[in-house]
Amino acid sequence: MPNQILRLFVLSCSVVAIAACDGQTTAPSQRAAVDTGAGSGADGSGDTGTVDTDVDPGGCQAGYVSIEPGTFIMGTFQMESVETDETEHTVTITRAFCMKATEVTQGEWQAEMGDNPSLFQGCGPNCPVEQVNWDDAVLYANALSRREGLAECYAGSTLSGLDCGGYRLPTEAEWEYAARAGTTGATYGPLDSVGWYNVNGGGSTQAVGGKTANSFGLYDMLGNVWEWTGDWYGTYPGQVIDPTGPTTGSYRVVRGGSWLTTAPGVRAAYRYYGFTADIRYAALGFRLVRTAL
Repeated sequence: MPNQILRLFVLSCSVVAIAACDGQTTAPSQRAAVDTGAGSGADGSGDTGTVDTDVDPGGCQAGYVSIEPGTFIMGTFQMESVETDETEHTVTITRAFCMKATEVTQGEWQAEMGDNPSLFQGCGPNCPVEQVNWDDAVLYANALSRREGLAECYAGSTLSGLDCGGYRLPTEAEWEYAARAGTTGATYGPLDSVGWYNVNGGGSTQAVGGKTANSFGLYDMLGNVWEWTGDWYGTYPGQVIDPTGPTTGSYRVVRGGSWLTTAPGVRAAYRYYGFTADIRYAALGFRLVRTAL
C-alpha cells in the first residue's frame, strides 16, 4: 500500500478493505467571491431524502444537472488548510456539461455491468457503488455511452477529449467547480446537513440523495464515497482554461471525502492522491459527466 494512503491518518478510524483516513485540524476561512453565475450555497435546512429525476431545464437527461460555464477560484486560502497542494488559482470552464446529480448507485451499476462489487450491498440498490477502480469507472462510462448510442470517450485509459459526446469522469476542475456551486468556503453548507462523513456516516455508505443538495442540485458532492476524477495528480498551474491535469502520473485524484473521512478531508478543495488507478476500496465510487454539445 502506498505511504500516501495513510498520509493524514488522524485519531481513530474504521478500516475497511484498504486503510484510508485523512484530515487534520484546520480553521475555515472566508475568501473573495468570483463570477461563476451561480447562486448561494445550500441552506443547511436538513436532509432531503429524495432526488429530482425530471429532465433538467438545461437539456440534460434525467438524473443529470446542467452546469453552465464560468470562472472560479480553485483551491484554498491558506487559513483554511495546511495542505500545500491546494494553491488558489483562477480557472475558467468554457464548456457547459451535464453532471450526474448523485453518485452512481449499486442498482445502476448492476443494471449496466451485470454484477455488484460493493462491500455494502446490504445498504441497498440506491446506495453508491464502491470498490470500483478507475479503470472500472471508465469501462462503465463507455458501456453507458454505447447503450445510448453515444461516442465512447475512452480508448483504454486515454480520453479522446472534452468534446467527446459520451460519458466520462469529470476533470478535477469540473468537479470542484460543480461542488462549490458558486460558494467560496470549505463546504457548500453545514457539513452535517450536506454530507455523510466519519461523525454521522454510521460506519458505511448511505443511500444517495439523503442530504441537502448544493445550489446546482448535486447531492453528496461531499462525503458518502470518494469520487474518481479523470485527472492524474500534479501541481496546480497558474491561471488556466479547461485544465485536464498532467498527461501522465502515478495516482488519479479523488475528491469529496467519504463516510470514513474526518471533517478536514471533506472539503470542496481537498485533493486526495493515494490511490493508483487499480485500487478498489469500500469508500470509493464515482459520478459521470457529459459535455453539453
